[in-house]
Amino acid sequence: MSFTGIYKAEQTQGSKLESMMGQVLKGQQKMSAVLDVKLDSVYSDLHDKFETLSDHVKKLDSQVAHNDGFVRRDEGFLPGRTDTKPRLHVNVVLLRSGKRLTTSTVEITFTEKPPEAKKATINLDEEEEESKEDVKID
Repeated sequence: MSFTGIYKAEQTQGSKLESMMGQVLKGQQKMSAVLDVKLDSVYSDLHDKFETLSDHVKKLDSQVAHNDGFVRRDEGFLPGRTDTKPRLHVNVVLLRSGKRLTTSTVEITFTEKPPEAKKATINLDEEEEESKEDVKID
């Protein structure tokens, strides 16, 4: 082989590499363009959803502000029952021994307290004695 033959072989091999690199670059450019289009589409959809959500939150805020004027509470009073003698109905009573008592109706009045309840004071610094019995609570 002569010098010119080796030179031509290297030149053709170099041109093959250049053409392959050119094809790779063109493929990457196409993929980049497709990816840009997809990202733009996703961004647009996300932006539209955000705008819709923002509008909805603004409407809810205005509704809450509008309804706030309708709800009027007297200052100094707690909302709740206004019965002078409320009755509570108890269906099942669980005793410390674990037995259950079923009663039809138990009337509880809040106006009278037993004398023990009036005199008893609670010291939060004391440690409570643990019960020796295990009580099962359902």
